[in-house]
Formats: sequence, structure tokens, C-alpha cells
Amino acid sequence: TTTSATAVAHAEAFIHPALLSHTHPKNVAVFSDTPLLLLKEILKYKSVERITLIDVDLEALDAALKYMPDLNDCSAIRTETASCLDSAQVEIIKGGLDTWLENLDAEHEEDYDYDMYDILFMDVASASQKEQYLSELYHKDHFDYLIDAESMIVVNVGSMPSIHGDDVTDQDSRTDFFKMISTDSS
Repeated sequence: TTTSATAVAHAEAFIHPALLSHTHPKNVAVFSDTPLLLLKEILKYKSVERITLIDVDLEALDAALKYMPDLNDCSAIRTETASCLDSAQVEIIKGGLDTWLENLDAEHEEDYDYDMYDILFMDVASASQKEQYLSELYHKDHFDYLIDAESMIVVNVGSMPSIHGDDVTDQDSRTDFFKMISTDSS
């Protein structure tokens, strides 16, 4: 479950290495349908000024807030608000990835001045869900105005096959996912 020790350990291991490695992370984006544990870990860093949550499953988020309120409890790490989601740094993009990318494309065409992201966290539960997380609009060119040379991209795509030979994920879907984020779609 999302509140298990394993889930907390996953969030810590996924978030902290990049945030500790970056010289001064200010702008962070999280691609995840269930980002609450990830958000809680990011909010521990005082240098982070903006956290953009993209492709959040709003129904799952509402259920988590109702039935697992501890996931949104940041009272031990933040003084401004006890709710992680109510932090001034947090923006939830409604409308999903396509809407976000269309808005970024429009801003980019108008030479809108915005800060690039220091770290992009992509937490994809299953490689077979790649279409949910990376749309047809997405391609390598978006990186030109999302990140710069000092930015980091951290990707988690499901589970790897075990050393015992049982395939716990579809390796072809996993490979396709990484091709999708690393090559130009044109």
C-alpha cells in the first residue's frame, strides 16, 4: 500500500539522491498519478520554491486525502501549513500532461520568460501505462525549454525482472518507454 514502509522507502530513495546532488534545486516537476509521498519528501528541502505536480489522478488523490490523511500531513516538516498540498510551492496541473505541454508550447512560442526545471521526477507505475504519462505531444524537443545542462531527470518505470527469472514487468513496454523519452518523435 501507499502507506507501507516500502512505499516510504521508495519515495525517499527516489527523491533524495537527486535533490541532494543538485547544487541548488528550486524548480521541481513530478509526473505521477499518486505523488503525495514524493511531495512530502520534496517539501523537506527549503531551497525548493516551486513543485509542479503533473498527471495526478484526482480521484485517487481525493480518496487518499479522505481515507489516508497522514499522506498529506506535513506538520512535522513545514510550519506554514500542516497540509502538504496547501504549501505555497505546490501547483497541481489539472487537465493532464497534454494540457500542460500545450500551455508550455504556447509560452515558449511567445518567448514567455519562465524558470526551467532543475529536476524532473517521472514515477510511472507500469511501463505499459506509458501513453498515460507521455503523450503524443511529448518528444525530446520539449527538453530544450524544460531543462538546462544542470537539470536532472529521475525516472522510475515499474519493476525490473527479478534475478530469479520471473518477469515482474513487461520488458518490451519498459524498453519502449525509455525509447519514447530519449528520442525525437519526428
